[in-house]
Amino acid sequence: MRSKKRGLRWWAITGSLLLAGAIILVPAVVIAGHIIKTTIGSTTVIEHTDGSRQTIYWGDYPATSELDPQEILDGPTPEQGYADGQAMIAEIKSALSSELALEWNAAAEALDADVFFPGASNNYGGQSLLTTVNAPEHQSTSVPEAWAGKQKAMAVIGEISGKYGYQSPILDTDSWSEADLVAERGSLDPGDWVMVGGMVQGPKGQWLSFAFADYSKKPTGRSAKEVSDDAGGGAQSALFLSYGANGLLPAANRDIYKEALAPFIGLERPEPLES
Repeated sequence: MRSKKRGLRWWAITGSLLLAGAIILVPAVVIAGHIIKTTIGSTTVIEHTDGSRQTIYWGDYPATSELDPQEILDGPTPEQGYADGQAMIAEIKSALSSELALEWNAAAEALDADVFFPGASNNYGGQSLLTTVNAPEHQSTSVPEAWAGKQKAMAVIGEISGKYGYQSPILDTDSWSEADLVAERGSLDPGDWVMVGGMVQGPKGQWLSFAFADYSKKPTGRSAKEVSDDAGGGAQSALFLSYGANGLLPAANRDIYKEALAPFIGLERPEPLES
C-alpha cells in the first residue's frame, strides 16, 4: 500500500541545524562544555550548558531505524537498485536453467505491478524520505523434487548474489526449534516439506527472497490445510525469486534528506516503536 507523504516539523529541524555539528555522545550527567542527551521514547532531549533544552522528534527522522543513514546516501537510487536487482535475478535464472533445466513463466512475469512505494516508515511513527522497492516475483514452471536439487539451486543463488555483495542464503526456518518444525511442517527433514523459503540479505537494505513450492510432497503439520488448499486451487510447483529494498533514496530527495538528517547527526538511534 502506498503511504501518504508527511510534512516534516521544519520548525524543529531548522532550529536544530545550527547545533547538529556540536552533538556528541556523553554520559547522562551534566558536564560543562558538553551537550547531554537522554532518549525518552521517540524523542531525544538535549540539555545545553546554558540550561536550555532542545527536543529532537524521531518521528521526523528522514531515514529508517534499521539502516545507517550514511549507507543510504552511499546506496543506489530506487531505480538503480531495481535495475541491478533484476539483472542479478536474470543471471540467477540463466544459471538455474543451465544447471537444473528450470524454465520460467514469462506470462507471470509480464503482469503489471507497482514496484516503488514512496514514504517508507521510519519506524518511529513517521515517514522517511526513502522509497521501498518490492519487485514482482519471477516464477519457474517446475522445481527440483529432490532436496539435493533444491540445495544446488540455493548454492547457485548464493554464488551469483554474492557477486553483487549479498550474504549467504538463509532459510526462514533456520531459527525455528525442532518442536516448531515438527508442529508446523510435520518433519525435521526439509526434503519432506512442500514449502521451503528464505532470504538473501544484500547491501544498503536490499534483499532477495526465494521460495520453493513443491506440490509433489505430501503436506503435513499445521500448514497442511493451507498447502492443500493451494494445491486444490490449481497452484503449480515453482521456484519464486523476488528483489526488494527496505528504503532507497530517490535522487530528487537527496538534498532535502541531508538537510533533514542534520539534527540527528551524532545521536544514538532509539529502539523502533512496536508496530
